[in-house]
Amino acid sequence: MKLNILTLKVILIMLATSTIGCNKTSNTEEGSLPLSLNCTVCSFMEGASNNSNNNDIYLIKGIVLDKIEYGLKIRLVEDLKGNFPENVNTFIVWGGNDRTASYERSDNLSIYNKQDALIMLLISIRDLSVVWFNPNVEKQEDYSTVICTKSVLKLSNGYVTGNIFDYYGVEQQTIPYDDFQKKLNELLTIKTD
Repeated sequence: MKLNILTLKVILIMLATSTIGCNKTSNTEEGSLPLSLNCTVCSFMEGASNNSNNNDIYLIKGIVLDKIEYGLKIRLVEDLKGNFPENVNTFIVWGGNDRTASYERSDNLSIYNKQDALIMLLISIRDLSVVWFNPNVEKQEDYSTVICTKSVLKLSNGYVTGNIFDYYGVEQQTIPYDDFQKKLNELLTIKTD
């Protein structure tokens, strides 16, 4: 019975991975399922580009209010994409977690501290498959980092740091926030035209 449940979870994970995030290595034939384990994690900008027309993916700037297990309580500062729910000012975001099947949430949120300013790509927990979240902790009104995507950048002293661009394994880049904002605006303008 446990093997059947595990098999079902793997199939659901594969289906979820094929719809969000970067899945560059899943050059599958039409009708076949991509392997979740082959998911290639994409950079923040690739994730923003791939999801610029997806209204289920949010792009926000926020401040860390508190740490909660493997998540963060965030206060919204700015909705950078213009589609975040208007009535939500504070919320919980969940990242990677060893205790659930959500191992493809590639952001370790425990590295951030109270008062850190973050730029984040998010998806509502409601929009994730049941295998991607821990129902004992995560609630339907919460948010998650995007599967197969480096979804969090830190903003500090006028600079953005994180996996901003795809530099073939370079985890951290730092650029001035003004340059980041210009590149992000160009990307979102190009994708929406």
